[in-house]
Amino acid sequence: MVAAIAASGAFHFLSPVLAEGTAAGTNIINRATASYGDGTNTFDAISNEVRIVVEEVRGLTITDAGFTDDNGGSIATNDELYFDFLITNTGNASAYVYVPGATALDGLAVGGDINAADATSVQIIEFNGAAITPINVPAGGSSTQALATAQFSGGVLSADQSIKVRVKMDVTATNAGDPVKVQFGTTADNTPNTENQQNIAYSTDTGSNTSDVYTIDADAVLSPINGEREAAASHEEFLSSAAAKPLAQVTLLMTSTTAQGANVSSAQDDTITYDLDFRVENNSQPGFPAGSLEGTTIQLNTGSGVAPAQRILVATTVPPNTVWDGNTPTAPAGWTPVYSTDDAYAGTENPVNNVTWTTVAPAPGTVKRIGFIYNSAAPNGALPPGTTVNDFKFTVITSGLPATGGTVANIGQIFGETFGDPGNKLVYDESGDQDPNNYDDGIFPPNPDVSDFVANPKTGAADPGDPDTNGNNSGTGPDGESNVATITTLPPAPGALLNGPNGVPNATGPTNANDDFTNAAATVPTADVGIQGDPSNPNSITFTNTVRNTIATNLDTVTLIPYAPDAAKALTVGIHGVDRDSDNSLNDEIPDGTVVTITFGAQTAIYTYDETLGFTGSSTPVVIGTLTPGQQQNYSVTVDLPGGTPQLLGYTIPILAFVDNNGNGDFNDTTETVYNFTNDRVYPGFINVTKAARVLDRDGTTQLFPAAGYAESFGANERPQPGQFIEYQISYQNISEVQPASGGGNVLLTANNLVINEDGVENLPANPNNWAPVTTHRQNTAASRGTLQFYNGAVLLGASDPASGSAVTRYVNTIPSLAPQVSGTFTFRRIVD
Repeated sequence: MVAAIAASGAFHFLSPVLAEGTAAGTNIINRATASYGDGTNTFDAISNEVRIVVEEVRGLTITDAGFTDDNGGSIATNDELYFDFLITNTGNASAYVYVPGATALDGLAVGGDINAADATSVQIIEFNGAAITPINVPAGGSSTQALATAQFSGGVLSADQSIKVRVKMDVTATNAGDPVKVQFGTTADNTPNTENQQNIAYSTDTGSNTSDVYTIDADAVLSPINGEREAAASHEEFLSSAAAKPLAQVTLLMTSTTAQGANVSSAQDDTITYDLDFRVENNSQPGFPAGSLEGTTIQLNTGSGVAPAQRILVATTVPPNTVWDGNTPTAPAGWTPVYSTDDAYAGTENPVNNVTWTTVAPAPGTVKRIGFIYNSAAPNGALPPGTTVNDFKFTVITSGLPATGGTVANIGQIFGETFGDPGNKLVYDESGDQDPNNYDDGIFPPNPDVSDFVANPKTGAADPGDPDTNGNNSGTGPDGESNVATITTLPPAPGALLNGPNGVPNATGPTNANDDFTNAAATVPTADVGIQGDPSNPNSITFTNTVRNTIATNLDTVTLIPYAPDAAKALTVGIHGVDRDSDNSLNDEIPDGTVVTITFGAQTAIYTYDETLGFTGSSTPVVIGTLTPGQQQNYSVTVDLPGGTPQLLGYTIPILAFVDNNGNGDFNDTTETVYNFTNDRVYPGFINVTKAARVLDRDGTTQLFPAAGYAESFGANERPQPGQFIEYQISYQNISEVQPASGGGNVLLTANNLVINEDGVENLPANPNNWAPVTTHRQNTAASRGTLQFYNGAVLLGASDPASGSAVTRYVNTIPSLAPQVSGTFTFRRIVD
């Protein structure tokens, strides 16, 4: 027999040998861990722990395990096909199984005959993943007890054991597109009278049992609490007309990050960093199986003249009113930055048509396009479906904008071809949405009976009137959508004395120049790392702040002190903390015993906080002294939060700079009117990770509990049965404050290299998780951000979601960066063994 696996995608998966059935009452424990950085320190995080108890049940599932065509190639009349079905005892007790024979199955077949006179028409070919000498199933059907052989364990299927049944069909269909289908078992005569149900009660079956697949008690000791079960599955193919044409489908994403330049009063030295990512989609379309992406022809100069070259190209522009900053763009491994002086806004050419690319960087001011190329020829190879490539980055300077600011629009493009396409048709996408190949809002355009998809690439010029409104590639409408960055200047701060973040004393907060802020994270000792609100003893953290004299005369006796947040709020009407307990007071939001140390040169003043008394301790404050016109000075503030401080919350310490008119070191807001506040905000960890789960029925869709959404805990009667899905969802968020819409210049906390780790192998006391040995991977792993990696023990399986049933013991989600208040989710599925 020539085992030609069909290319139509109907070969869904072949399950490996499953583990023993999970014992009733087993506590399945799951807790996620994470690590991340802030550019200086590395932090650890853990989620809450989710526990789910396993129910005692009988279970039965049938899985379509693919088919083979005896002569290979496409399906034609008179072909002999072999359809495989995997029958699994998904309960946690032993059982026999009734297997229908050729007579009953032939009555359910479409487009072919299952010959009852052929003893080999229905055979058991595997037991628990191991090939056995085929056991012929009689034409009238039989239980496995009656078919028992030495290699088949007495016909008993213990918990989570399986048999594979092969059904032979001779194709009788004659018209192209006619269905060719084997229905293995039937549940259409059982509530709710639909076909291909899994693990349903056999007691409600109203039809003949000769075509059913159902369990039979094998130990006669206990009756299953849910009764005997039945299941069914089918596999449908179609008589071929022509070979399906693979199509590479690629989705390009673009985001941007802006940063203030040194001159905060001008928008002409600000920067925009563009970050592009793409994925090769793994979802087939009608008539177009998912294909791999290879290079297309571009004009390339690698230093020895321009010549055609086959490359995958990710391209974008240096937008109008900007110049490339001259720093080498960041490229993923295997990719090379390229440049072009051809202006997308001055011509009609597109990046693969009359645009010349070079690997040698021209002068920054002449560069009009920046791209990244990948050679898909051997040994690199085409990029298969499921590939994700992240973090193509480059930076531009907004030198051409008006000094008052403006907007900058840009759009990304990706070019390639489908691997193996004899017509070398272009594959093309623009950034700004989640649709591949410039499809419009999920509508797949090609007609599989008429034509291939025909790309219509644009010049690369962005249309600011068609923006990706949220800046997160959620745009809608035709083609791609532009990434539009808004560049603003910081307004002049009121007052003669400015006090603010390092190098930006004129920063503006959410309300005014008195509630600007610097966010910084304090590390938490490993033994203290817990969930949000858990007590900790954070390590101290040091801030650098800057004061400046903005007027034409000296400011004398500039003095620094910490200030109670309620008093700061009353004085400035600004935001100096979060009233988490809604008692209309901020003073109780700083833990008693917090130590604040202010340092300038050799001067040091140490203060201890008390909710009632405020900051007390040092009788002599730090005095900057005289600031001459335009002069600025840096000073440091060290915050040491006490033991017992709830972690993963923000603690705001207002710092006051004032001109001390009488030199007594005390601040009097009536007589000392030259002052300015800044907030130093400490986060003992700033990535909050939470874990929740839901239980789905065996169809992987029907939600059993909770009734909706996900839950962090489950009741006594909320227990999954073997064969049902547990879908875990890890939610994470950068809890630190964002740049206020009406302000700027504040120092933010962005998490770098956030790595979420889901390890299911118990390793006490560090890791209580035990889900890997008692559950099995199922596809539909999803991460809203970053990349995924899959492991079996220490072995990396890759970045693509492994086939359902694969041995996966650890999932890793890596997010390159996470900005303030940005959140994401990471979801994976396991089936209870």
